[in-house]
Amino acid sequence: MTLLRGSFQTRIDAAGDGPRWNLLFPRGEWHGENLRSIGGSIVLDDALFAEVVSNWEAAGRPPLPIRKTHLHLEPDVEPLERLELEAAYGLLTDLRVTASGLEVLADWNDLGRAEVRSGKWNFWSPEWTPAHTDRRTGETRGWWLQGTALTNDPFFNSMPRVAASTDAGPTHNPVVKGNTMKPELLARLRAALKCAAECNDEDLVAAAEAFGKPVEPDGDEAEKMAAAVTAAVSPMQLQLTAASKQIEALTAKAAAAEAAVLERDVESLLTSAKHEGKAVEPLREFVLSAAKRDGIESAKKLVAALPATVPLKEAGISGEKPTDDATVLAASVKEYGEKLSAYATAKGMPVASAAHLFNRENPELAKRAFTKI
Repeated sequence: MTLLRGSFQTRIDAAGDGPRWNLLFPRGEWHGENLRSIGGSIVLDDALFAEVVSNWEAAGRPPLPIRKTHLHLEPDVEPLERLELEAAYGLLTDLRVTASGLEVLADWNDLGRAEVRSGKWNFWSPEWTPAHTDRRTGETRGWWLQGTALTNDPFFNSMPRVAASTDAGPTHNPVVKGNTMKPELLARLRAALKCAAECNDEDLVAAAEAFGKPVEPDGDEAEKMAAAVTAAVSPMQLQLTAASKQIEALTAKAAAAEAAVLERDVESLLTSAKHEGKAVEPLREFVLSAAKRDGIESAKKLVAALPATVPLKEAGISGEKPTDDATVLAASVKEYGEKLSAYATAKGMPVASAAHLFNRENPELAKRAFTKI
């Protein structure tokens, strides 16, 4: 069975007396001689982390030891020395997968806490294997975490250096494709998300997920906001209503003034026509309607097209003299107006434009309407 050892340059956080979460496996792809037994490289990703956690939970979630070094794995260690080397400095009691990688909950004992706080040992060096035998079933299963040891010469050297290590540098330059954010960028991200400098990865992810979500006010605050909006809008609504009424009044006043001017202009037009000898009085409403519909200029054209009244004798009309000249004349003029209006509608022309054509096509009616007896 191949046992792998990988030292991670991650400061072991043992500042408090209780269990603390620490990153054990960072995400990324790694290459090195110590990985020769599995092909010389490894990719630490969600699939591998999930398998480690699943196998650990299937085994009953056993606490895993934290030892001082990897020397307890050497075959030629003396028995008494092995006992000392196998002494636990604490236990890993829980595992979780985060955005940074696989984290472990470390429950340090007094010996381990003192070693870390003194600065003698600063980094993890996990011990794990790609295959193991399930002690309950006897079947061979996949990735298994044996525990972890302490180191000051990390192999996985791209992790942030937050504590002193030996001066000896790494023997290679690993290719990393996972999350390897520089400390200064991580600090800026925490500041942008308003996270404390000591916040862990889970807090950082939670802050990122919550970023940009609208803040829903509570009931009292919502009522206060609604009341404030109402108080601000109510005066504006009153002003708008008053302004609308003023506009309506001014519009009505302007329309009345315009109608009065139009009636005055029509009256002046009819007076001038009477002086020219035109019998326009029966056509007063007809001319006024034309002025309202087509404008005063159209009404002027209409009146201009009307012939002046002529004596019956000059018109060549003979017969018994009517008993009521005014009644006959008014009836003829009304008939003229009605037929002229119908004629203009049928032609699709304004009344003023149609009058000349109508007079030519209906000479007898024109004579009758505009002939004095």
